[in-house]
Amino acid sequence: MGFMKTMKAFFAKELVTQVLESGYLFKDDNGKKTYVDFKWDGDDFMIDVRNMHLKTIRSPSFGVEYFPNLYVDKDFALEMGWFVEKS
Repeated sequence: MGFMKTMKAFFAKELVTQVLESGYLFKDDNGKKTYVDFKWDGDDFMIDVRNMHLKTIRSPSFGVEYFPNLYVDKDFALEMGWFVEKS
């Protein structure tokens, strides 16, 4: 849990730094968040998508992309027990 608290603090700081440098807005015109938001539910660290604006962008070179996005190393996440593979 300590590792995840450290990661949450790091990404919150990184988000603010990038926003200030680029003129990026924290909310879309509809009032929904334009970034990946996390919350604690007891000891569980959750991605909170209740008020997040998911934007779909189609490009010829990359295909379909979604913003905001979050990449997780599957092997690491399985090893840490964050995800469980179902057969």
